[in-house]
Amino acid sequence: MALPDAAAARVSLLPGGPAGALREQSISSQVLGNERPVWTYVTAGAQQAAQRWLLVLTDGATWAAPERTIIAGSSLGALTAAYAVLRAPHRFGYAYSMAGSFWWPSPQTLGEEPAWLTRCFAAAPRLPARFRLEVGLQEHGLLGFTRHMRDVLLAKGYPVSYSEYNGGHDRLCWVAGFAAGLEQLTRGDEGR
Repeated sequence: MALPDAAAARVSLLPGGPAGALREQSISSQVLGNERPVWTYVTAGAQQAAQRWLLVLTDGATWAAPERTIIAGSSLGALTAAYAVLRAPHRFGYAYSMAGSFWWPSPQTLGEEPAWLTRCFAAAPRLPARFRLEVGLQEHGLLGFTRHMRDVLLAKGYPVSYSEYNGGHDRLCWVAGFAAGLEQLTRGDEGR
């Protein structure tokens, strides 16, 4: 499938720069009774601790200093990223949400009100965190909930970078905007 008018996806972490090192490891979970792969990418020249960032992708197969740690994900992984910031702001200072499932939980399955996490952020004190939220205009079940999460975060005083794209719940949409989204999320924090 070709999308001739689509923006070119920038997937290189260091365009035109020296390559870093990518390492795959496995983490065992006794609670889940399985192993999960984890990928770590270290940029070239990352020996200078002041220059390091840590990016945690909850959907690594698809795709530090605690206050400079970015956690990102798509769909339920995006909900997980925002939840990680709420529960561990000392570990995760940035959340990147691509098509976040902010509707969760479904009232039909759990007998709960939807948008539980949004209500948690509304009730909690403001944390030292930043957010990037992206959602497709064709994601009718997510669009309103994502806009509401954005509005709650802004009302609480969080720095929020927000984008709506003409697309649906699709990895191609997420990959196409990922590099630009990371730039938006971290803009102005290079010296932090």
